[in-house]
Amino acid sequence: YLRRFPGRRASVELTLANFDLMRFAPQVSAPALIVSGPAGSDRDESALAPLIAAIAGPASSYQSADSNYLDGVAIDGWIADQLGSGPPILPRHWN
Repeated sequence: YLRRFPGRRASVELTLANFDLMRFAPQVSAPALIVSGPAGSDRDESALAPLIAAIAGPASSYQSADSNYLDGVAIDGWIADQLGSGPPILPRHWN
């Protein structure tokens, strides 16, 4: 795109800045759960450590099990803990 429209570089940079998580992290004051990738991946917990540290509110991390089921149960459990609502209500087919 920039090769074709080099004069639009500033607009492209401004648009891409809207997707920069580090830019917004200091404004997040609510509890946050950051799901990281498996160890050694480009999105593992060590790669996301600067983002987790930049979040203004309490931030937790969870290493993905690369399983929709296991990750779903863990994330639902975290949400239930945050709400103080007891164990999460899971879909019947997950039990």
